[in-house]
Amino acid sequence: GADYTAVNQTVSFAAGDAIAKTVTISILDDSLAEGNENFRVAITGPTNGATIGVTATETITIVDNEAVEVGVNASGQGGCAISTQGRDYRLVLLLILALGYRLMRRGSNWLRVTSALFAFVLASQSANADDHGIYLGVSIGQSATSASQDDVRRQLADRGHTAQVSLDDSDVGWKLFGGYRFNRWLGVEGAIVDLGKFDSRITTTVPNPTQLLSDVAEVHPLSAQGLSVVAVGTLPIGERFSLFGKAGVFVWHGKIESNAGSFGNVNRNKNGADLSIGLGAGLKITNSIHVRAEWERYFIDRNDSDLLSVGLSFIFNLGCELARCALDGSPYALFTDRY
Repeated sequence: GADYTAVNQTVSFAAGDAIAKTVTISILDDSLAEGNENFRVAITGPTNGATIGVTATETITIVDNEAVEVGVNASGQGGCAISTQGRDYRLVLLLILALGYRLMRRGSNWLRVTSALFAFVLASQSANADDHGIYLGVSIGQSATSASQDDVRRQLADRGHTAQVSLDDSDVGWKLFGGYRFNRWLGVEGAIVDLGKFDSRITTTVPNPTQLLSDVAEVHPLSAQGLSVVAVGTLPIGERFSLFGKAGVFVWHGKIESNAGSFGNVNRNKNGADLSIGLGAGLKITNSIHVRAEWERYFIDRNDSDLLSVGLSFIFNLGCELARCALDGSPYALFTDRY
C-alpha cells in the first residue's frame, strides 16, 4: 500500500531570498514489514525568469520500523558437476562408452591388435591378478559437514541477524569409483561423489526478509557433487589385508537453497576444484572381490565435508586372456575367482 501522502505544492521565493522553504509530506505508518522504500521530490515549473539549480530532484528514504518473524528453510546440496550451462553430459559419456563397446564387438583388425598389445602390457606388470589391473566399485556411508549451527548463528549475527538455528549436519553419501593399480603399492582412482545435503531451519525477526534470505544463502554450509581424481598408495599387510592413503583433486558443484515461503527464496550456485584426501583399509575376499572401509575429507569452499563409507570393488582380469580374445573376437572372463 501507499506509505506516504503525495503533495503538489507551490514554493515562492522573493528576489534575493535564500531562506530554505519547507514542504511537508506525511508518512503513513502501517504494520507491514516491507523493508526500506524510496520516493522522489522534484522541483519543476519555475516562473518569472527563475531557473532551477543543479539539484532538481532528491530521493527520500522511508525507513521501515516494522519487523516480522521469518522462518527460513535452507539446504546445501550437490548438483551435477559434469554439465555446462545446465546441459547434462553424463548421457553423452554413457553413449561414448556404449560406442566403444560396440566397436570392440564389431571392430576392425587394427582395433583388435591395438587392444591385444595393450592387454599384453597389462599382463606383463605382475604375475598376480590382484596386484594390478582395472577395478570398479561402489561405496556408501555417512557424510558430515565441518560447519556447526553455532557457526551459522555467529555468521548471521555478523550480518545483523539474531537468529535461532537448527542444523542437520549429516546425510547419506555415496560414490561410484574405478581405478588402475600399477602394482601392489601404487595406483590411480577416479570417482563420482555425492555428499548428500545439509538442511537447516532458521528463525528470526527482521524488517527485511529478502536481505535475510540473501545472507542465509551466503553463510549456509555447502555440500557438493563432483568428480575426484586421486593417487593411491597401498601398504599390503599379509595376504588379504591392506592399508591405503589417497590424495588428489575434487572438481565439484554445489548449491544453496534458502526459502521463506511467501517472503520468497534465494538460491546460490558454486563451483570449485579443491583438495581431497583419504585413509582406509581393504580386505581381499577373493582375487576379484575386495571390500574397503575408508574416511575421506573434501575441502569445499567455506567448509569441509567428510565421508565415512564402506564399499565393494571388483578387479577385472585383463591379462593374457584378454589379449587372446581381442585378437580372435571370442568372449572372455572379466573376473578371476581364485581364493
